Amino acid sequence: MLEELLPSEVIDALSEVTNIENVSEIRFRIDKPIRYMIDGVFYTLYIDNEVFIAKQYLIENILATATGRSMYAYNDQIVDGFISYKGGIRIGIAGEAVEDNGKLTTLKSISYLTVRIPSEIKGVADPVVAKIGEFSNNVLIISPPSAGKTTMLRDYIRQASNNGYNVVLIDERYEVGAVLNGKEMLDVGRNTDVISGMNKLNAYKMAVRSLNPDIIATDEIFGDSEIDAILDIVRTGVYVVATIHAKGLDDIISSKYSRLLDKFDYLVTIKKTQGVRLKSVERIKHG
Repeated sequence: MLEELLPSEVIDALSEVTNIENVSEIRFRIDKPIRYMIDGVFYTLYIDNEVFIAKQYLIENILATATGRSMYAYNDQIVDGFISYKGGIRIGIAGEAVEDNGKLTTLKSISYLTVRIPSEIKGVADPVVAKIGEFSNNVLIISPPSAGKTTMLRDYIRQASNNGYNVVLIDERYEVGAVLNGKEMLDVGRNTDVISGMNKLNAYKMAVRSLNPDIIATDEIFGDSEIDAILDIVRTGVYVVATIHAKGLDDIISSKYSRLLDKFDYLVTIKKTQGVRLKSVERIKHG
């Protein structure tokens, strides 16, 4: 998918220095060096032994490919700061805001792109599943950015789904299931329903009221409204598996997200040290 999205000169430059499948993120900033990430570490991209500078035409080319040359059709995503592409690739965008009466209506002069490529690793959740023992639990997965929490979430729900649980995946930014034309591009299990591209608060209501899930899965809890929604879902008896950005448990305890700890059963922490991902699974003690 990356080969279809990026200009050939960028693909060729990457191919000279690495296996493209190892790349998890690429950053384009107009008139600045192109940077790419492998295993959590950023490197500067070179072409013909010189630093590869991102020019406006490269950014415009990527945007044209990602949107099928129809930026207007993707404006709802653009307002949210991203464009989704095939295979779960998410393109974060930044530029000049256009507002109407204080409301963001679009972005123009887009000059900054963060291309994030999902990683599908089947079996990565095996140690977590083995420790927890069953899927009828509320599980919170925490890690800093780019440490693997979304990959963990995807494999955990794949295993729960294949074990007969009805899972509803709330995939607002098309990153977990990577639905394209109604079909998941990444494996989230045979008993999983995916709600993509919808505001998560609305999706939670739809899932509980209409889809009768055993488990609701969601990526990157953010803000008070979503905390309240998650707590409300747990109240209904539906299990939740969710991810959140944090360095560790102390960051959760000292923040508003501590409210979640009273309702979740297990905490999965992923840390990255010298390129190695360390995972811990602990039962959350209540009372």
